[in-house]
Amino acid sequence: MEAGLSRNPRSWRMALIAALLALLVMLAVTLAWLVGYQVEAAQERRAFEAALREADARCFELATHRETDLCRATNALRGSPAK
Repeated sequence: MEAGLSRNPRSWRMALIAALLALLVMLAVTLAWLVGYQVEAAQERRAFEAALREADARCFELATHRETDLCRATNALRGSPAK
């Protein structure tokens, strides 16, 4: 007894090609989402780092070295990642 798929080799080849094309489309969509996510995360990180640099620059406007060091230490704690 022969299976139905072995009678017509073209049908299983077409099914395989369709499955591979569907996989290719799924991979392309996933890659597009991943790239968009990475770009968004990079923009958020750049904005956060710019805010930290501005806060550090304001520290240098303080009167004494002790105040400046304390201000910069506080900013460093805010900018360090939470563990």
